[in-house]
Amino acid sequence: MVERILLATLPVLLVGGLVVLILRQQLERLRTEHLQAIRTQAVGSVLPLMVSAHERATLYLDRIRPENLLARHQPATVTARVLYDRVLDDIQTEFEHNTVQQLYLGDKAWQALLVARDTTLQLFVETAQGAPLDKLSGLEFAQAIQAKVKSQAESPIGVAVQLLRRDVQRLFLPK
Repeated sequence: MVERILLATLPVLLVGGLVVLILRQQLERLRTEHLQAIRTQAVGSVLPLMVSAHERATLYLDRIRPENLLARHQPATVTARVLYDRVLDDIQTEFEHNTVQQLYLGDKAWQALLVARDTTLQLFVETAQGAPLDKLSGLEFAQAIQAKVKSQAESPIGVAVQLLRRDVQRLFLPK
């Protein structure tokens, strides 16, 4: 009697086990396909934001180039102190407007952007410390800045822009 019951239930258990196994595999396949579809959709909506962040970071770097800062503030029309204060304020204000971009930039590119900002600030601060700002004209201060820029071996701004370009290229190149 027990043998008959076992013989009758064994095929049912085997078929039931196979059904469970097949269903589990199908559910896993569907889950994987669904996750892939979500990832594809996310990349499609995030990619424009990433490109925009790189564009804004590049624009920021261009705006804080010493020669561009000096041209924007017309050193011939202001004193060295006014020029110095405006430039430092400009660098910081521009940075504050762009801090959210770090969400979409690679770590190396963001660090390079920070180094470029800090180096540019340091250039102006060191030049101001070596010269009496209250006695210099804005033009004399600008000339001192330009002389220091020319003596730099490598531009941190240029390095940061190159890293940003590589980041954007990686977004579009297949892995």
